[in-house]
Amino acid sequence: MQSHSDAKTGSRLDAKTESHISYLTLESDQVVRALVLMEQITSSSRGPFGKIKMVQNSVGGHLTMTSTSARLLSAMSFSNPIVKLVVNSAQGHLKRFNDSGHLLMSISLNLILESLKLVISRKILMDLFEIFLGMCLEYLGDKDNEIQTDVVFSDLKQMSSIVKSILISKPLCRFSTKNLKVCGDLLLETFLSSLPNNNTVQNVSDGVNVVAFDGDTVDKSTILHGLLLQCPEIVSHSKQIMQMRTLKSEQDGSYTLVAFVTVSMSGDTEEVGSMQFESDMCVDTDHCFLDILEEFCDKLTAENVGLLLCQRVVHPRLKQRLRQQSIVVVDRLGVTMTAYIQDVSGAVPIRSFHNLDVQMMGKVAGVEHKIFQDKSYLLLSPLADKCVVTLILYSPEEEQLSELKILCSSCLLSLRHLVQSPRALLGAGCWQKHLAAVLKNKVKANRADIVRKTGCTILSLTQACKVFTNTLEKIAVGTGHDGQDHMSDIEYGHLWRLPRGSNPDPEVVLKCACGVFQQNMSKLNDLIGSPGIVVKTGTKEDPNGHSRLDIKQKDLDVILDLSAPCVAALTSGVLTANTVLSIGQFIQDNN
Repeated sequence: MQSHSDAKTGSRLDAKTESHISYLTLESDQVVRALVLMEQITSSSRGPFGKIKMVQNSVGGHLTMTSTSARLLSAMSFSNPIVKLVVNSAQGHLKRFNDSGHLLMSISLNLILESLKLVISRKILMDLFEIFLGMCLEYLGDKDNEIQTDVVFSDLKQMSSIVKSILISKPLCRFSTKNLKVCGDLLLETFLSSLPNNNTVQNVSDGVNVVAFDGDTVDKSTILHGLLLQCPEIVSHSKQIMQMRTLKSEQDGSYTLVAFVTVSMSGDTEEVGSMQFESDMCVDTDHCFLDILEEFCDKLTAENVGLLLCQRVVHPRLKQRLRQQSIVVVDRLGVTMTAYIQDVSGAVPIRSFHNLDVQMMGKVAGVEHKIFQDKSYLLLSPLADKCVVTLILYSPEEEQLSELKILCSSCLLSLRHLVQSPRALLGAGCWQKHLAAVLKNKVKANRADIVRKTGCTILSLTQACKVFTNTLEKIAVGTGHDGQDHMSDIEYGHLWRLPRGSNPDPEVVLKCACGVFQQNMSKLNDLIGSPGIVVKTGTKEDPNGHSRLDIKQKDLDVILDLSAPCVAALTSGVLTANTVLSIGQFIQDNN
């Protein structure tokens, strides 16, 4: 019998077999099936009615439950090159915004699949999609458009609407009314506390360190002003008073000097430098390197450093030496904490043991021992000009906690983007439906010019526009399994949701999905095949005398989507679809 290792050796000695190259086109059944499956997964995960997915690899392992695009894409593996291309585009978008990944993929996949049903030149179709995208962006860029509103940070009602709209979009978190308010208020407080106090502060991180603990309920979540670092070497049965060196100044008051080292202090030769050296066999090189590190520790003592933070490992002998000098040591912090440490202390990372400058040291106002879940942590309190906070999240279930952490991080990042672009879209599907109606009008008004520019026929233009607008309307509806009928109107171009099969009084006045406008039931039509807007919106009163709801009213319960990630997702989604449509053949070497 041949051993497993022998089999491996034999396989390496075998001659390379002849390459088996397969050719696939976008219309191939294998490609279409993969695109349809991915579109179903994506569309059914979007919004508050999205279906939670359970993901596990073929050999078992961790079971992931989620509906968020970030966790879903990281838990799945993809072999189809077209799906990979769309997923890579979404992941690039998520790295920047951490939101609207499903929106981007839904736009791309729907445009691709619907385009395959058309008998139109791909080149013309791509040109038309770019023209449609340009029209949409032109409308969204107009400050007087009907689906965007300026965000006023002092308007807590408006800010709460934005946060609530983000939180309710993930069903796995299962927020009760109470927990939704508690979590929303906590996120707003966290965000506002993380904003710089003045224009001179240059944050490296996002200002918020999110720490998650399971076992308790969401309403127990809290915020700490400062940076929380796990410190397992401190006993956790009771709080300890931290004995460390402190300094005083008129400007900062009492403070602790911080040294932040990003290289290992374990005494490994590779950490001292990449060099060639010769030594006698009786010389202990490890001992020599430890001597260098001990000299470095003596320099820290001479500079009155009170806290040493190390990204990697500190040798036990060095820890003991530093503690004897009342210097607290925290190691194994990892790369992810680097930016937060720089923000809370202002320390410059030390990458060499030979050139220590006092200007590289940071400062913290205080260091306090904290205990969470029977584990020890240190809370580093920043000086007055630093804004770093730690958000403590609780949830009774592991997967729910992971979803909550991603959701809160996404919400906080979105709010930070809002500082740069303080605009919000009317959510719950209304902005997509309104944009589709606007696009129908614009295409109709510029039909002759578009035909001249692209060389397409009127029929091709109509079909392409239908694909684009149907994609927006399909995304507006969401999963389609929410147990509701979807209506629209020709006046506002918004979306209305009614209980499925209901037959309300034609004269009853209903609010649209986002909560801004109201309309008589008799004025609503089925969403499918709805025309563009024929009455200009923005007037204070409709023709029947019903007063319209003003976006800026503070008593409105409005659902809002942040403009920046949605517009970026729309742009990237269309451009990704065009990239896929431009590919004629996919070649795979299966050897």
